[in-house]
Amino acid sequence: DGHAEALVRATVYGGGFVFGRNLGTWGQVRAGVVRGVVDAGIEIGPEDEAPPQLDLARFDLELRFDTVDDVNWPSRGEFANIAWRREVDELGGDTDGGTLRTNLDGAFALGRFRILPGAEAAVVVNDEEGFDTGTTLGGLFRLSGYPPFELIGRESVLGRVVAYRRMNRRVIPKLPAGLYVGLSIEAGNVWMNRDDMSFDDLRKDASIYFGVDTPLGPVYLATGFDEGGEKAFYLFLGRTF
Repeated sequence: DGHAEALVRATVYGGGFVFGRNLGTWGQVRAGVVRGVVDAGIEIGPEDEAPPQLDLARFDLELRFDTVDDVNWPSRGEFANIAWRREVDELGGDTDGGTLRTNLDGAFALGRFRILPGAEAAVVVNDEEGFDTGTTLGGLFRLSGYPPFELIGRESVLGRVVAYRRMNRRVIPKLPAGLYVGLSIEAGNVWMNRDDMSFDDLRKDASIYFGVDTPLGPVYLATGFDEGGEKAFYLFLGRTF
């Protein structure tokens, strides 16, 4: 109902070795191992339920494909990413669990509009509870009617279509050079158990936004809506694609 039941802030100290290879100009593959310590504390909720300090040992494997022409306001190309993280207690960690995350986005022109269809999913690859086996939804273009991280589960699915258009300075001469207006339509949800996943449970959201290109990156002013009546407002600097 929009009320935080608990909030845990976790700080990770550690390091690792990652090895990779660029695949021409279109992709990259990399793998590595991470070793560290997780120090967590309760900010909302009973303090006696604070999680203990954890030792973390994890394998990472990632494959990336990227042909988009612009990381801020793409107009053509595709981006895909598959990331597998496996926490292992055999290397001295206190947790054992794995998650597979994948996302696929594209961009193409339709007259003066740019259309960006996309999808993402996260699934737990075993039944163990790891430190990083959860997934969240919420935030602009990720069920925009909910604030970031509001929906938490072990499995998630999200599909969206984002559209935008660059405003014409010949119509309004004093507009900034990089001013955009757009909208999005999204559907997705999170689940605690894979057997409960169903397209009938998908939440439907939408957003309307303005964007400005700046030397520090894109700035968004947006509002999001959920079919259940939830609303969220956004003003932030950063990439969303």
